[in-house]
Amino acid sequence: MAPASSSAPAKQAQRLTTPRGSSDQDCRLRWREYRRSQACFAPFITVYGIKAEAFQACGPELRDPSAECGPPPDP
Repeated sequence: MAPASSSAPAKQAQRLTTPRGSSDQDCRLRWREYRRSQACFAPFITVYGIKAEAFQACGPELRDPSAECGPPPDP
């Protein structure tokens, strides 16, 4: 497996510090980033949980924004 970019976790952490509002634009962004995070983590999920190297490749997990934003918009 190729080593992950060292800037990937930094970019992911930067997204986590974005102010959490409930505007349509903010929610669309949060859903897009959440879907991107889920897609990144998908290959690392096993029956035992998430492989540790997933966090190096994908950064921290993002919370599902549905509590603040409602159901996801159509992609």
